Amino acid sequence: MIFKDLINKHNWQDVKDTLERIYKDEDDNIDDYLPVFLRLKEMEGMETDITLYIEPFEVDPDEMEDGLTNHGHHHVYGKHPYPPDEEEYVVPEFIRIIGREPDEESEADLSFLKILRCDKYGLEYLHWGGWLNFVISEETLSRYSELEITAYCIYEMTWCGCHDGLYECSVKELVEIYKKKLEAEEIADKN
Repeated sequence: MIFKDLINKHNWQDVKDTLERIYKDEDDNIDDYLPVFLRLKEMEGMETDITLYIEPFEVDPDEMEDGLTNHGHHHVYGKHPYPPDEEEYVVPEFIRIIGREPDEESEADLSFLKILRCDKYGLEYLHWGGWLNFVISEETLSRYSELEITAYCIYEMTWCGCHDGLYECSVKELVEIYKKKLEAEEIADKN
């Protein structure tokens, strides 16, 4: 099952009720999620191989800000379906993105390879089209109701605002940083 299946299957009122139950402190803002929900119903998914996971975590009550409760503390993250440290994935993905083999002596290349080896991914900056095609892990489907999964995802994907497209910008910035590091290394090698 993918996230888009849940968006298409459920109506706004049921999602809203679940958001209100989970995020009691957000009652005044719940209606802000309606345009997001409607946009997700209209959108087409983007190709992705990320699997969606949700798991609970507890926050030490002594470390919580005033007025917050322990409800709604769930880690929403993505994983690729392959082992992240396997060279049969990392190097081809590097070549696909950068257009050449990695140089094991380049700090910039090694940093980028480290990013590709990450096993869990924060998803709040990803384009919403990618979210729609996330396969939902079996563990998540057995732990949460479809409406809870939908609510946690909508909340997480709007953590940085109720708009999409931030991921594309972030990737462009990452590639620019990478290129600048590479240029600096080339200049240093010439001197």
